[in-house]
Amino acid sequence: CSSDLAAAPGRAYLVGGQLLKELFRDVSESDEVPCRFVVAFPVPRPLAAMTPPFVVLDGLSSAMNLGQLIQSARTLGIVSFIVSKATWSALNGRAARVSSGWMYHADFHLASKVTDALVELKRRGHRLYAAEEFFPQAVSPHSAESAASKNWALVLSKQHG
Repeated sequence: CSSDLAAAPGRAYLVGGQLLKELFRDVSESDEVPCRFVVAFPVPRPLAAMTPPFVVLDGLSSAMNLGQLIQSARTLGIVSFIVSKATWSALNGRAARVSSGWMYHADFHLASKVTDALVELKRRGHRLYAAEEFFPQAVSPHSAESAASKNWALVLSKQHG
């Protein structure tokens, strides 16, 4: 089976040969149910190639929660996500389905260390916001100039419970 898969240059896998014939054969005159769908998975992008604002997802492992977050962020116009290895592994078919397909219209950076990605964002002048349950001070109002800027990132960490 693996000999029928060939890597496309840096993007995805192509199904070929016997595997293609087996999965997508014509069964119109049969009661057999063939495979009639394909699931695509995101390809990690370099941080420099992504467009702010960002959502940073660290340690989220529920595909359903991840899909809902992607859909909500995408609805707000956010298309760039920085994810940890644990979160990357939850980018699966369920996350795609729960995101209503918006996962396929987003860019993802797989950070080997999320802290390094955050340092890089700060170095580039992005404002970082962290969602916390308890905080000593509310987020302060910003000037009209900074409020119009898209140079920010919202950091969401592992869900509890």
